[in-house]
Amino acid sequence: MAKLVGIAVKHKKRAPMQTLDAAFISLDKGVESDFRGKPSKRQVTVISKKAWQEANAQLKTDLPWTTRRANLLVDDLDFENTSGRTITIGDVQLLITQETDPCHRMEDAAEGLLDALKPRWRGGVCCRVISEGKVQIGDGVILSESKTTETEKHNDKAVIATKNWLEHFVIAHNFCPFAAKPFNEDRIRYVSCSATDEEMLVNALVDEILFLKAAKQQETETTIVIAPLMLADFLEYNQFLDVVDSIIHELKAEGVIQVASFHPDYQFADLDKDDVRNYTNRSPYPMFHLIRESSIERAREQMDTESIPDRNMDLLLDLGIEKVRKNWE
Repeated sequence: MAKLVGIAVKHKKRAPMQTLDAAFISLDKGVESDFRGKPSKRQVTVISKKAWQEANAQLKTDLPWTTRRANLLVDDLDFENTSGRTITIGDVQLLITQETDPCHRMEDAAEGLLDALKPRWRGGVCCRVISEGKVQIGDGVILSESKTTETEKHNDKAVIATKNWLEHFVIAHNFCPFAAKPFNEDRIRYVSCSATDEEMLVNALVDEILFLKAAKQQETETTIVIAPLMLADFLEYNQFLDVVDSIIHELKAEGVIQVASFHPDYQFADLDKDDVRNYTNRSPYPMFHLIRESSIERAREQMDTESIPDRNMDLLLDLGIEKVRKNWE
């Protein structure tokens, strides 16, 4: 069986790599202390010892593996064309999202290293954490044979996290007075999208908007589309909302469906990043909440919906950032 033979982190961009004997790998932070650990398709990077040795042999060098600036080093595995498969290390599961393309910094380390890392995915792979836990040097490493099954497992985890967030944060604190009823009646549709590019995500959103328009309201009140493998950067997510608005216009769904936006790093324009009030729109993953306009109109008839955002922000201020973060975890 392949083994985990190296663990390394960098605390900030361009910082030196620090090697570890053990580390906790989490869903929301990746490898502990690594600055790139936020949920994204490049949350954790992994390289094969065999591939690294091949690159060194080609250059007749003996560079340390940390030169590659990857998080994990494993032996006896070939990562070529493994997107969609998973790496299992104890309780930890990593979904391989793409090849880690070597950058110009490799050429700074050694002339010719960039080209030596290009063949057969020698530069390693980028991964998203789908199951967390502690790893240590010497742990066994398994590369899955199947793509579809593991992707489905990942999707299940995103849906579970979203349901937990709704029940234990949104509904528990009554941030949305109208969420409990469809949640308890199982009339919320959850769609975890495996898209890794804009075209795939657009197609998924088109399908779900058309589905919600056609679905019976007594069966499906609303839909949450989750994008666990994309748009980890909030600015990119925010820009993509313009694309979502265009989709609704093209599908003639204006006045029928509107979208509420939620993101792990959601930040209102007039608030600091660490302001607790941002949590009114923070969620475990980037997501798009498709809401029927008829549901909004019905809610307006029942209560003053315009006051909900301010009331939620006041509640968050009363709770305080420490308590909110604890509840969030």
